[in-house]
Parts: sequence; C-alpha cells; structure tokens
Amino acid sequence: MLGVYQAHFAVEGMSCAPCAMCVETRLKKVSGVKDVTVNLATEMATVILY
Repeated sequence: MLGVYQAHFAVEGMSCAPCAMCVETRLKKVSGVKDVTVNLATEMATVILY
C-alpha cells in the first residue's frame, strides 16, 4: 500500500513571485509529486509526494 508523504525544503535565492511560481511549476513536473506549495516570504517549499 502506498502512502502520501509531505516534505519541506528550503529554497534560497527567490526574490519575486515569478521566481516562486517557476520553482513550483518545475517541482510539479517531477515524477511522484502530487502537489507543491512555495512560500516566497519563508523561502520554503512544501511538497506532497505519493
């Protein structure tokens, strides 16, 4: 049985909202990634994996 996992990653160097959207869009294309949320203010990405 497969589970769903949540991981948090630091993403340094983002300076604008388009940067955060680019990171989010690219992470969503990675195999096994179900959802991604990138927070520009905290420079953190939350990735939901399955």
